[in-house]
Amino acid sequence: MSSESQFRKCPGCGQQIHIVAKYCPHCGNKGPKKKLRWYHWAGLGFLALVLLAALTDRQDKETASPSSSKAPVTSSASKSAISQSNLAKPEAQKKFENTVQVFFAQFRDAKNELQQSALRKQRREVLAGLGLGMTVNGWVGTIKNMTTTTKGQAAVSIALGNGIAVHTWDNQLSDIGANTLIDSSNPLFNVLAGMSK
Repeated sequence: MSSESQFRKCPGCGQQIHIVAKYCPHCGNKGPKKKLRWYHWAGLGFLALVLLAALTDRQDKETASPSSSKAPVTSSASKSAISQSNLAKPEAQKKFENTVQVFFAQFRDAKNELQQSALRKQRREVLAGLGLGMTVNGWVGTIKNMTTTTKGQAAVSIALGNGIAVHTWDNQLSDIGANTLIDSSNPLFNVLAGMSK
């Protein structure tokens, strides 16, 4: 290596300084700021994709358990001392719970994520075939949790039984297109607001 290649020109004063010098001994200039190269940006993009995939995978795993089916919920009954076991479940609710239980057992026994993904798709198709639509009425359950979003919309979680619960989404971003959150103008919001813990 020649001695000329071991030196560079200081961007501050123009004097020759060693290429590994962190600052100029003549003027104190710290040298040019390093710009991120394309591979740095690619690495950051890859990291962002990994984080997004991890978050998506976490949501998929949450929906795999029978206690976290995301479905819109409407109810006109207030929370009371009546236990679920004293009320007769509608036939549609029984079919829903049975379907979720069957697919949960298969999902738990699946050998890999590809099988689990296929089971999620099958479960969606079977549940859609039950003809429940996006709203249920007369179902029996116990409210497990009530929260609000930053915009004041209610989010609820209702235990149906057999370890199965249905939830509204708990944030506006996830709820886009699903419309499960309960707006304060909805009469159900006032019913929920009147309940105690």
